[in-house]
Amino acid sequence: MANTIRNSAEEKSILTGWESFQIRVNLVLGTFPRLIIVLGLVALIAAEVFLVSKNKLNYGVVLAFLPFVIIGLKILLEHFEYGPVILLATAAFIPLKLPTGTGSPLVASLALAMGLLTLWVLKMMVFERRLVLKPSPANLPALAFMLVTLISLVWGNILMDPSIFVPATFLFVQIGAASVMVISPAITLLVGNLITSEKQLKIMVGIMLAVGVIGLVENFLNVNLFTVIGGLTSAWVITLSYGMALYNHKIKKLWKYSLLALVGLWFLWNLVLNINWYAGWLPGLVAVGVISFLRSKRLFLGFLVAMAIYIAISYTAIADNVAFKQTNDGDTRLAAWVMNWSVTSHHLLLGTGPAGYAAYYMTLFPNQAMATHNNYIDIIAETGVIGTFFYLWLFGSLVWQGFKVVRRLSGNKDFKEALAVAAFAGLIGCIVIMAFGDWMLPFAYTQTIAGFNYTVYSWLFIGTLLALDNMTQKAVQ
Repeated sequence: MANTIRNSAEEKSILTGWESFQIRVNLVLGTFPRLIIVLGLVALIAAEVFLVSKNKLNYGVVLAFLPFVIIGLKILLEHFEYGPVILLATAAFIPLKLPTGTGSPLVASLALAMGLLTLWVLKMMVFERRLVLKPSPANLPALAFMLVTLISLVWGNILMDPSIFVPATFLFVQIGAASVMVISPAITLLVGNLITSEKQLKIMVGIMLAVGVIGLVENFLNVNLFTVIGGLTSAWVITLSYGMALYNHKIKKLWKYSLLALVGLWFLWNLVLNINWYAGWLPGLVAVGVISFLRSKRLFLGFLVAMAIYIAISYTAIADNVAFKQTNDGDTRLAAWVMNWSVTSHHLLLGTGPAGYAAYYMTLFPNQAMATHNNYIDIIAETGVIGTFFYLWLFGSLVWQGFKVVRRLSGNKDFKEALAVAAFAGLIGCIVIMAFGDWMLPFAYTQTIAGFNYTVYSWLFIGTLLALDNMTQKAVQ
């Protein structure tokens, strides 16, 4: 009894500590004297004029958003549990980029992700006085992969061949690449630990579906609405739409038909009109196959029949595309992998560090260097067999945890089951497409770290499996 009272008192003091911090910040942000506000606006305008006169438009745009950043910080501190939701909205609708001098700009979503993770750790250390994650089989491999990435950054530079030419900005490029490699799986853990309500999950799904609708308008009407729809965006729109239409029996038929129409239009754009881009249709197609299989064997058979009909109708176009890919891409990629192995084979333990093999390419193959376009090969080249082991363990544990959540929620026919199935199927699609590009961890010299704007979609929605696991376990208990 005494222990129960003591634990209750500790929880109350923890809550009070965080709430008192929120109150103090709100007082600072909400009680600025009018004079300070006026002076701040004058200074802001003066700075904008100066930056524009110096043709520093990017910095000017960032500075113009400073007041909104302050307001957003206030909202975030008041509702920190909505951090992943705000991150998703930022990645989708705020495509701001800040030059870094390395050719790899810093996007708003990456900066916010850094801030969220830092605040999350500080919250645990200062107010909760303990670093504790909610139970998940993904915790250990995720943390281990992050640690190995940082170690490989140092290791790769210490053991770098002295004959290799290293550009002055190369270390900054590596730090940026390492940041994305560490932050990405950390975002999945963040979602699993902060998301605790169905409302938060529904907002995330709503944002992604809105991105899907806007993306179709952009594509078919050839207009730029400044929404981030690169990478695996369409795959997640297709997966979430199809999963909700099939599994969530609490939505009206009109919404189901609308979601299926969204799926059809994205497949029309990707699979029919832009078949050359595998990342546009392959992960979504894999996810639809997984969802169909989980729903019913009859539906899966229908999916296979539909694919067979499509292949029969489009055989000539598909054959030409395969031949084109083999001639212009397949052989090139094979050569790129062989070239990569000629470097990686000498750095098997911990790799050459994040983006590290690029320095070897610039010295040894200056006129032949080619990107691998393969996340798995990049991982072993950058973090060695140790990092690759933990990376594969991470995705294996995510698949296992996701499968358990899907089985636990089977038959509920509600939003949670629909999201669990969709996130699980999307995860399988991600595992497949990583063999065809750097769509989960953008390589510093291809997509650059700016690719985080859309790769974060995958890590966020994979994280919903962790959140659903914790939420439904409590419900069962």
